[in-house]
Amino acid sequence: MTTITTEGTLLSASTDDRTLTYRLLPFGEPGRTNLGLVTVNAGAVTLPDDVSRVTLNMEHDFTRPAGRAVRIDEDDAGLAATFRVAGTTAGNDLLLEASEGLRTGISVELEDSVIRDGVLRSGRLIAAAACVRPAFPSALLVAADAGELPAEAVTAARAAAQTVVDILDEQTVPADDEDTTEPDAGDDQEEDTVTTTATASAPADLTATRTPPRAGRPVIKDGADLARLLAAYGRTKDRAVFDLLAAPENAVGGELWAALTDITYDGATGLTQTLGQPQWLGNIWNDRAYERKIIPLILSGTLTSLELEGWKWGTKPVVAPWAGNKAPVPSGPVTVLPNPGTATRYAGAHDIAREYRDFGVTAFWEAYFAAMTKSYAEVTDIATGDALIAGATPVTAGAADASVPLGLVYVVDGALSMIDIATPTWALIAPDLWRSLLLTPYEHTLQYLSSSLGLEKGEAGNFTIQPYSGLGAGEVLVGDKAAATSYELPGSPIRVEAENIAQGGVDEGFFGYHGVVINEPKALALVSDGIVADAGTRTKK
Repeated sequence: MTTITTEGTLLSASTDDRTLTYRLLPFGEPGRTNLGLVTVNAGAVTLPDDVSRVTLNMEHDFTRPAGRAVRIDEDDAGLAATFRVAGTTAGNDLLLEASEGLRTGISVELEDSVIRDGVLRSGRLIAAAACVRPAFPSALLVAADAGELPAEAVTAARAAAQTVVDILDEQTVPADDEDTTEPDAGDDQEEDTVTTTATASAPADLTATRTPPRAGRPVIKDGADLARLLAAYGRTKDRAVFDLLAAPENAVGGELWAALTDITYDGATGLTQTLGQPQWLGNIWNDRAYERKIIPLILSGTLTSLELEGWKWGTKPVVAPWAGNKAPVPSGPVTVLPNPGTATRYAGAHDIAREYRDFGVTAFWEAYFAAMTKSYAEVTDIATGDALIAGATPVTAGAADASVPLGLVYVVDGALSMIDIATPTWALIAPDLWRSLLLTPYEHTLQYLSSSLGLEKGEAGNFTIQPYSGLGAGEVLVGDKAAATSYELPGSPIRVEAENIAQGGVDEGFFGYHGVVINEPKALALVSDGIVADAGTRTKK
């Protein structure tokens, strides 16, 4: 079986109906494959009766399925296919990556392929893979012939048999016409040499196992039969052996004739289970430390207790115009409001076999400590984002010019909602709105925000905009840095270690403490279109 993968092109991506349409195979032009440059012509590829059997996977990894074909068409230009993407995490990521131009490649997988002179003669479509770099783009060699057409199998077998006979012709000493040659009486040879001419006879125990042979002609059923026939030819040079080797019943069937015992690398008869030494890869995902995205956007403080207690103005003291000349000075009521909060406790621990410590497996410990530290940073950052969203003031976006990206419209509306009490310094945008913003030239974004928001000194360079998956679809969160404060116990996460002598383990634990206090809800604006999902319907907030 010859499997071939080729390069294709993304034609369209629809996140609404979750479909991706590709040009799978262009006809009449060289394409890059794992076997080199191959040209595919119309009619060369066999499509399954049920196109849904053609699956879409990630990077040729069949353990990461992402969808199935819903339509495959062949036109003058080539094969085009539409895949419906599964509603899985991998499928969601693929739709987003394809729509944003990050993963637009496609590689088809063909089985039973036959290539002649760089042209695909036949092949069966079985799958396709969404790729960043499809189908080995650096391969520039013209594909060598691969696979076998039915008529070529017989020709190849006959040619192989003729080669064996030719070699034996060169290595065999021609026999004399006499049956026996006697050495000279005075010859010093230790042994007499006898060359005999006889008629080759086929092994008596051969039986027919494939195409019924001609009358009186045996069939070669294994390597031992072949060895005996070749040995007979070496003694006699009877051309009947060649006729037997070249017979159709011995040329068709797909077996490899060999007089040697196979020693395979793996599988049932392989030796790697005992002798093989796998390549040690270590920690194959050395991901970088998690960089907090939300906590740096707000104020930070030192946590000294699990309970947080603060206050803010209810009715602020204010001044007013005064008449003077002993007139009463303006005065008014002043009130304060409590602003409490509670820190959250975080922890994670494992009882680890002490052999990891006793044998100095440093790679494990380094990876373990890094993973736990990263987890704490990530979990607390997500909790901060949830707290900001929960404490924000809902804002309904207004109408705007369709030429302006919706994400920027929401940012402006959120900033305008707090214009009298705060100056926004950041905005978080849902992933579905982020794409349109990415496609907007950077200088246009800054110009639009500067002129629309009236930020400090008319500059938007210090205004942070970033995507955040914690937001719902079509939402933007705009805030002032002083709108909330992140409190954290210094040194978190704190690593604690203890010996578990009774069970021969090392107990490792990580503990941290973190809390968020909303200082001013009006300085946090959660902007949307004012429509939320409610029991399967869409209603205004």
